[in-house]
Amino acid sequence: MADQTVVSLEFKKFVVQEVSRHWLLKGEPILLAKLGQAAASRGFILQTELQGLKLSQFIQQELSEELEVLSPDDSGTVLRIKPKNPPAVEITATPDPDVLSLGALNRALVAAFSHAVPDGVERWIKVQSPVHYTDIATTDDKPKGYVQIDRAHLVTPDRGIDAFQEAHVLRRISDWTRELGMDLQMFVHKAPNQERGEKTLLSLLMESLTESELKRISLPLDIVGKLMRK
Repeated sequence: MADQTVVSLEFKKFVVQEVSRHWLLKGEPILLAKLGQAAASRGFILQTELQGLKLSQFIQQELSEELEVLSPDDSGTVLRIKPKNPPAVEITATPDPDVLSLGALNRALVAAFSHAVPDGVERWIKVQSPVHYTDIATTDDKPKGYVQIDRAHLVTPDRGIDAFQEAHVLRRISDWTRELGMDLQMFVHKAPNQERGEKTLLSLLMESLTESELKRISLPLDIVGKLMRK
């Protein structure tokens, strides 16, 4: 029973975050069918999670304080979901439709846009693989092969990244790559329909660390080999 409660809470959190993320990115409610598809693609078994209810009924019964079910016309056949108290949204550029979430992007890139920059330094990122970012004093020489990320593009949450901040980060990254004439797809490490596990643990570890952190780490060759096989 405890496991079922945990799964239910995880599913509720996903539904609220997905609806909120879509609203912030698009400025409109998400289609109920699309929400169901997104849940299934994340590995949720809807028949188990909904316990005999329709997804719209589940939202109305379990998430009525956070979400609202809408019908665009009198037929009621096409349902949409929006946050109960949606924030004002200013749509700038439309993010790449193939990038569904921050989880699809290179971890170092996401970290570069979601970690605070101390005063007196600039953030630079190496966009060629392996991607790394570094912070240098404004008076230092600019690193070769790196591109600067202006502070205006950063989203720096105090405690993790919630659904709204995730959408902000994704949009800022999309805008930044577009301004520089780069293809956002070059930073995608896992396509939406791609099987998980194609990247090794070693490559994922390298993507999540900054250049300065990588310099402080040494691993025995047997551990390196094990990580490369995972």
